[in-house]
Amino acid sequence: MLKKLKNTINENLGLFINNVKIEHELEKLSPILFQNIKDFVLRDGKRIRPMLFVLGYKSFSKRNAPNLYRSALALELLHDFMLVHDDIIDKADTRRGKPSMHVLFNRHLKSYKRAKFNGKDLAIITGDILYALALEAFLSVKEKPENKEK
Repeated sequence: MLKKLKNTINENLGLFINNVKIEHELEKLSPILFQNIKDFVLRDGKRIRPMLFVLGYKSFSKRNAPNLYRSALALELLHDFMLVHDDIIDKADTRRGKPSMHVLFNRHLKSYKRAKFNGKDLAIITGDILYALALEAFLSVKEKPENKEK
């Protein structure tokens, strides 16, 4: 059951990121930024927060929630935003077994000798974009505002 739940959350994350690609044309604006966001978000993670959210809802609610997984992926995107910033603060080179966001950007910037910024600078902005995407995901849930607040 947990494996199926995690797979459903991963599917929804993939659909959301693909929608970001289409709606915001992020890949056209910055292919490197989009690819790094996509790779980071879709890495194999535990997905504990969205899984607990879904399980908690299903355990206590008697009604079906058509936007349940959209809300859950908003939590995962918030977590990803915090991980990007946390890796900078902790000076961590890896996250989920792969290079952290600032390391990915540092690698890309090696060929730009005159750049006035570094991978950490770009990773902070990328984390902020993930935060904005999390808010977008949550705000797009079609639910009464008072229910969202609860």
